[in-house]
Amino acid sequence: MMKMEKKIHPLLNHILFFCLAFWIIFNIAACGRIGPQKYNLAKTPSSMPTPPKCESVGQTWISERDGMELVCVPKGEFLMGASENDDEALDREKPLHKVYLDAFWIDKTEVTNEMFAKFVEARDYKTWSQTKRNNRSYVFSEDPNIVWIDKKGANWKNPEGPESSIEERMKHPVVHIHKDDAEA
Repeated sequence: MMKMEKKIHPLLNHILFFCLAFWIIFNIAACGRIGPQKYNLAKTPSSMPTPPKCESVGQTWISERDGMELVCVPKGEFLMGASENDDEALDREKPLHKVYLDAFWIDKTEVTNEMFAKFVEARDYKTWSQTKRNNRSYVFSEDPNIVWIDKKGANWKNPEGPESSIEERMKHPVVHIHKDDAEA
């Protein structure tokens, strides 16, 4: 039996890789986004309209829940990982392998500190790190030998710890958001 492989445009490979990386890093915050337009916090996911079928690159959709614009990432395959002879790659990044993804919708822009602050105020919400981790989160270390440190007082309002603030970063993407926060 001959296996048929679908070829997709190289640019789509890059788009799919970016989207997968974004999804992994941000744990697909689509369920918890609060957009720049009017939104109804009382709506539940079960009462939300079904999005249109995601079929082509460039296709967009405006969510009725929060007014965010979403873009379609059509189904397809891409190569993920690193080749065995890549000396700079970590073992966990190997082997290079094909990944198939079904089509999905993803926010065109990140959720900003300003958007998340509106959500927090409307719901009197406390994040996972503020409640489950006793107001702690991981921040980048200034020590070149250590990547992350667990810092008391680091949360979405204080990204580097209690001495920092988002006051001058309201249009920046919100950080220190757990999967539970994105789904709230």
